[in-house]
Amino acid sequence: MAALTTIIGAVGLGLSAAGTVTSMIGQAQASAASKRQEELRKRQMDLETNRQRRGVIRQALRARSMAMVNGQEQGAMFGSGMAGGLNSITSQAASNTQGLNQTQEIGVGIFKTNQQITGAQELASFGSGLSSLGNSVAGNSETFGRVGNYFTGNRR
Repeated sequence: MAALTTIIGAVGLGLSAAGTVTSMIGQAQASAASKRQEELRKRQMDLETNRQRRGVIRQALRARSMAMVNGQEQGAMFGSGMAGGLNSITSQAASNTQGLNQTQEIGVGIFKTNQQITGAQELASFGSGLSSLGNSVAGNSETFGRVGNYFTGNRR
Protein backbone atom coordinates (compact mmCIF):
# COMPACT_ATOMS: atom_id res chain seq x y z
CA MET A 1 0.00 0.00 0.00
CA ALA A 2 2.87 2.39 0.76
CA ALA A 3 4.30 1.79 -2.72
CA LEU A 4 0.93 2.67 -4.32
CA THR A 5 0.70 5.85 -2.23
CA THR A 6 4.25 6.74 -3.27
CA ILE A 7 3.48 6.16 -6.95
CA ILE A 8 0.24 8.18 -6.79
CA GLY A 9 2.08 11.00 -5.01
CA ALA A 10 4.83 10.96 -7.63
CA VAL A 11 2.30 11.00 -10.49
CA GLY A 12 0.42 13.88 -8.84
CA LEU A 13 3.65 15.82 -8.37
CA GLY A 14 4.63 15.16 -12.00
CA LEU A 15 1.24 16.35 -13.24
CA SER A 16 1.45 19.44 -11.07
CA ALA A 17 4.90 20.27 -12.43
CA ALA A 18 3.78 19.61 -16.02
CA GLY A 19 0.72 21.82 -15.53
CA THR A 20 2.82 24.63 -14.09
CA VAL A 21 5.36 24.45 -16.90
CA THR A 22 2.59 24.33 -19.54
CA SER A 23 0.94 27.36 -17.95
CA MET A 24 4.24 29.25 -17.99
CA ILE A 25 4.81 28.39 -21.66
CA GLY A 26 1.27 29.48 -22.52
CA GLN A 27 1.73 32.79 -20.74
CA ALA A 28 5.02 33.38 -22.58
CA GLN A 29 3.32 32.66 -25.92
CA ALA A 30 0.42 34.98 -25.07
CA SER A 31 2.89 37.68 -24.09
CA ALA A 32 4.79 37.31 -27.37
CA ALA A 33 1.53 37.51 -29.33
CA SER A 34 0.52 40.61 -27.39
CA LYS A 35 3.86 42.25 -28.19
CA ARG A 36 3.42 41.46 -31.90
CA GLN A 37 -0.09 42.89 -31.77
CA GLU A 38 1.18 46.14 -30.24
CA GLU A 39 3.92 46.39 -32.87
CA LEU A 40 1.31 45.99 -35.62
CA ARG A 41 -0.93 48.63 -34.04
CA LYS A 42 2.03 51.01 -33.91
CA ARG A 43 2.80 50.37 -37.58
CA GLN A 44 -0.84 51.03 -38.40
CA MET A 45 -0.75 54.31 -36.44
CA ASP A 46 2.45 55.36 -38.24
CA LEU A 47 0.93 54.60 -41.64
CA GLU A 48 -2.23 56.55 -40.85
CA THR A 49 -0.22 59.51 -39.56
CA ASN A 50 1.90 59.54 -42.72
CA ARG A 51 -1.26 59.47 -44.87
CA GLN A 52 -2.69 62.38 -42.91
CA ARG A 53 0.54 64.36 -43.31
CA ARG A 54 0.42 63.85 -47.05
CA GLY A 55 -3.22 64.94 -47.01
CA VAL A 56 -2.31 68.14 -45.16
CA ILE A 57 0.43 68.90 -47.69
CA ARG A 58 -1.89 68.10 -50.60
CA GLN A 59 -4.59 70.43 -49.21
CA ALA A 60 -2.05 73.20 -48.64
CA LEU A 61 -0.72 72.89 -52.19
CA ARG A 62 -4.26 72.95 -53.56
CA ALA A 63 -5.15 76.01 -51.47
CA ARG A 64 -1.95 77.82 -52.51
CA SER A 65 -2.64 77.04 -56.18
CA MET A 66 -6.20 78.31 -55.92
CA ALA A 67 -5.03 81.45 -54.15
CA MET A 68 -2.42 82.11 -56.81
CA VAL A 69 -4.91 81.56 -59.65
CA ASN A 70 -7.43 83.87 -57.99
CA GLY A 71 -4.74 86.47 -57.25
CA GLN A 72 -3.53 86.40 -60.82
CA GLU A 73 -7.08 86.73 -62.19
CA GLN A 74 -7.65 89.74 -59.98
CA GLY A 75 -4.32 91.33 -60.79
CA ALA A 76 -3.14 91.06 -57.21
CA MET A 77 -0.39 88.50 -57.81
CA PHE A 78 2.39 90.61 -56.32
CA GLY A 79 0.45 92.42 -53.60
CA SER A 80 0.95 92.12 -49.87
CA GLY A 81 -2.49 90.56 -49.48
CA MET A 82 -1.45 87.70 -51.71
CA ALA A 83 1.75 87.13 -49.76
CA GLY A 84 -0.18 87.20 -46.49
CA GLY A 85 -2.72 84.71 -47.80
CA LEU A 86 -0.03 82.31 -48.98
CA ASN A 87 1.78 82.60 -45.65
CA SER A 88 -1.48 81.90 -43.84
CA ILE A 89 -1.99 78.70 -45.85
CA THR A 90 1.58 77.57 -45.13
CA SER A 91 1.19 78.39 -41.44
CA GLN A 92 -2.05 76.39 -41.19
CA ALA A 93 -0.43 73.39 -42.88
CA ALA A 94 2.52 73.57 -40.49
CA SER A 95 0.17 73.77 -37.51
CA ASN A 96 -1.80 70.73 -38.73
CA THR A 97 1.41 68.79 -39.28
CA GLN A 98 2.63 69.69 -35.80
CA GLY A 99 -0.64 68.39 -34.34
CA LEU A 100 -0.18 65.11 -36.20
CA ASN A 101 3.40 64.82 -34.94
CA GLN A 102 2.32 65.42 -31.34
CA THR A 103 -0.46 62.85 -31.62
CA GLN A 104 1.96 60.32 -33.06
CA GLU A 105 4.46 61.01 -30.27
CA ILE A 106 1.79 60.35 -27.65
CA GLY A 107 0.79 57.16 -29.49
CA VAL A 108 4.39 55.94 -29.47
CA GLY A 109 4.51 56.54 -25.71
CA ILE A 110 1.31 54.54 -25.23
CA PHE A 111 2.68 51.64 -27.27
CA LYS A 112 5.94 51.62 -25.28
CA THR A 113 3.96 51.59 -22.03
CA ASN A 114 1.82 48.70 -23.30
CA GLN A 115 4.99 46.76 -24.10
CA GLN A 116 6.29 47.40 -20.58
CA ILE A 117 2.98 46.21 -19.11
CA THR A 118 3.10 43.04 -21.20
CA GLY A 119 6.68 42.34 -20.06
CA ALA A 120 5.73 42.89 -16.42
CA GLN A 121 2.71 40.59 -16.76
CA GLU A 122 4.93 37.93 -18.30
CA LEU A 123 7.37 38.20 -15.40
CA ALA A 124 4.53 38.06 -12.87
CA SER A 125 3.09 34.99 -14.57
CA PHE A 126 6.48 33.30 -14.58
CA GLY A 127 6.92 34.10 -10.89
CA SER A 128 3.45 32.75 -10.14
CA GLY A 129 4.28 29.54 -11.99
CA LEU A 130 7.53 29.13 -10.06
CA SER A 131 5.71 29.78 -6.82
CA SER A 132 3.09 27.18 -7.71
CA LEU A 133 5.79 24.67 -8.57
CA GLY A 134 7.64 25.44 -5.34
CA ASN A 135 4.47 25.03 -3.28
CA SER A 136 3.79 21.74 -5.01
CA VAL A 137 7.29 20.47 -4.26
CA ALA A 138 7.15 21.64 -0.65
CA GLY A 139 3.68 20.15 -0.16
CA ASN A 140 4.86 16.81 -1.49
CA SER A 141 8.22 16.66 0.22
CA GLU A 142 7.16 13.54 2.11
CA THR A 143 6.26 11.85 -1.17
CA PHE A 144 9.63 12.89 -2.60
CA GLY A 145 11.30 11.27 0.34
CA ARG A 146 9.34 8.06 -0.10
CA VAL A 147 10.05 7.99 -3.85
CA GLY A 148 13.73 8.55 -3.18
CA ASN A 149 13.76 5.79 -0.58
CA TYR A 150 11.86 3.48 -2.90
CA PHE A 151 14.33 3.85 -5.75
CA THR A 152 17.42 3.70 -3.57
CA GLY A 153 16.26 0.49 -1.94
CA ASN A 154 15.90 2.15 1.46
CA ARG A 155 12.23 1.06 1.89
CA ARG A 156 10.69 1.71 5.31
